[in-house]
Amino acid sequence: MKYLALLMGLLSTTANSDEWYLGKWEVVDAKFPGISAIGKAEAELWFGNIATYSKSKIEFRNNICVAPEYETKELTANKFYSYFSATFKQLEIDGSSTQIINVKCKNSSGIASSDLIKSNDGFAYKLWDGVFFKLKHVPIQVN
Repeated sequence: MKYLALLMGLLSTTANSDEWYLGKWEVVDAKFPGISAIGKAEAELWFGNIATYSKSKIEFRNNICVAPEYETKELTANKFYSYFSATFKQLEIDGSSTQIINVKCKNSSGIASSDLIKSNDGFAYKLWDGVFFKLKHVPIQVN
């Protein structure tokens, strides 16, 4: 039974690779490529926090986004820089483009509804107050 659950989890992950953003994400780092309203010490308080993205809601740091609507955009390195004033190199993003998940919420919940930026190998970024918080995808635990 344990192996069946693991297999089902793997199949659902590969079948929905366009929904890479769903699941749990842990804040593991912060990047400051420009001006930010949060300092390094305050940003480090976020480390270890978990963001949960599902089709029905987003939860992050006591903020909830109810009935989120996800829109995927593909941005080249140049477009990314013009929108975010940060380079792929500063954020360790490989390739010539990346996906941005724009989140819209029925309720206005601030940080829970901020965009998610796809990075490399199970990592993403969440921008807040000029800080790019690096998130690591948390694998599903099978008991």
